[in-house]
Formats: sequence, structure tokens, C-alpha cells
Amino acid sequence: MRREGAARAGYLALMLLVCVVFGYSFIVVKNLLTQGFPLFLLLGLRFLLGGVLLLCLRPCRAFGGRTPLRRDEFRCGALLGAVTFAAYVLQTVGVGITTPAKNGLFTGLYVIFVPLLLMAARRVWTPRPLFAAAVGFAGVLLISNVLFERFSLNAGDLLSVFCAVALAVQIVLLGKYAPSVHPVNFTAIQLFVSSALSLFISFVREQPFTADIPWAETGLGLLFLGVFPTGFCAFAQTFVQARLPAASVAVVLCTESVFAVLFSALLGYDRITVAFLAGAALMVASMFLSATGKPIRRDGARMDDSSV
Repeated sequence: MRREGAARAGYLALMLLVCVVFGYSFIVVKNLLTQGFPLFLLLGLRFLLGGVLLLCLRPCRAFGGRTPLRRDEFRCGALLGAVTFAAYVLQTVGVGITTPAKNGLFTGLYVIFVPLLLMAARRVWTPRPLFAAAVGFAGVLLISNVLFERFSLNAGDLLSVFCAVALAVQIVLLGKYAPSVHPVNFTAIQLFVSSALSLFISFVREQPFTADIPWAETGLGLLFLGVFPTGFCAFAQTFVQARLPAASVAVVLCTESVFAVLFSALLGYDRITVAFLAGAALMVASMFLSATGKPIRRDGARMDDSSV
């Protein structure tokens, strides 16, 4: 019993580390864009590095060893790769316009959008996700200063919210396909498809600007993004989700936005006011409310933990 408790604590600690890395990645992306790194080339190389790292990890026993790629894994992974590409384009463009803290908070709203999308698809409405959405919207109003000063929600904030919707679609599709596919094969295909789409657009639109990239100043940040938030975190999250209930993982993932705010404030990207803190607290609370709710079955009933 003690061993199980220690193992659970270790898995949760690993997920907390994942959230720390995710939170700091908003700062790294903001810095790379500020230094003039082309957006689509940045995404393409980030996904490529992460995919290569996962291929290196394929022989690990934790993932079932070297398993052949199936046609359905390629098809489903390609679909998820396209959705991932769209989500990260919205997020990366958004962080280039807004601050890392607001980008992290608004992106984190995907935790709320997932149950809303499931309820809309099944035409069954329950109060808890709706209440969580209302709490999250109140947090957005506070952060945008609409109740105290002039309205300050910008295009980057809106793109971050659209990114949250795209991430919610990705998670819903992942829940549909993940049980029948090999996790490393599936994730690697996602990353390579996202990389191919990004690099194609970069070749068409950004080719004249690649000669001006300050590789010496940006290389370390790019390596960090590819290895840690993209490659390592995909590995760690898949590893932990195979061993812990999804609800436990979702609750820990809510802290990603907290770390984004913390790093953004410490490094001077955001002026933290009482209204901002109150709005951030409401948004994280809404994510927690949504993450701790019981999942919805296809017939609309609420499932208990034993049926997940």
C-alpha cells in the first residue's frame, strides 16, 4: 500500500514538473519571436525535434518496445497532427501579441471547453461544466479590466481562446482514438505531421527571412522547446496517464497556467494587479471545477471513477 502511495506521489510529481516546463515554455516562445525567429519555422523545428526524440524512446519497455506502425495509427495520428498544428499556430501567434501569462491562462481554458464540447455533441447538459464556464468567463472579465478600467482584451488574447477550443477538440479526438493505438507511434505521427505542415508554410512564406535568423542567440531556446515541452512532456504525460486516472492528471494540468503567470510576473512581462490575480484565480478555479467533474457517458449519464 505504501509503495502504491509512493508511486502515485512520484507520478503526480512528474506531472507537476511537466506543468512547470509548459509554463516556462510560454516565456521561451515569446523570446524567440521577439528575437525575430519565423513563426512557422519555429513550430516546424520544434515538432521535428520532439518527434525525433520520441522515435529514440520507442524501444523503451514502458511503451511496449518497438511496435510496428499500423495504418489506423497513421490515419488517426495525421488527423490529430493537423488539429495540433492549428492549435499551436493560434497559441504561438497569440503569445507574440499578448503576454505569456495571459496566453497561458486563456490557453488553459481547454479544460473547460472539453466537457462543453462533449455535452454539445451528445445534447446532454449538466450544471457543473456550465458553472465552471461561467466562473472562467468572470475571470476573463477581470483580467481584461472591463470592470475597472478600459477594455484591454487584444487579438492575442482572442487567438489564445481559439487555441483553447482547438486543444479541446484535440483532447476529445485523443480520447476517442488513444485506447486503440500505440502511444509513441501515435504521438510521433502527430508531431511529424504538425512539423511537415509548419515547414511547408515556412518554405512558402518565410524562406526570404531564414537567412536573418540569429541562430547563436535562439538555438538554445529552440532546443529547449523541441526536447522538453514537446518531446519529454509528451513522453511523461503518456507514461503517467497510463498509470493514473485521467481526473488526477487533469487537476495537476490546471497548474500549467499558474506557472505561466508566475514566470511571466517574475520576468517582468506582466504587471500583476489585484484584478489580474482575482481573474487568474477564478480561471484556475474554473479549470479545477471542470477537471474534477465526473465524465459523461455516451448515453448522457455521469460515470463514477470505477467506470472511467
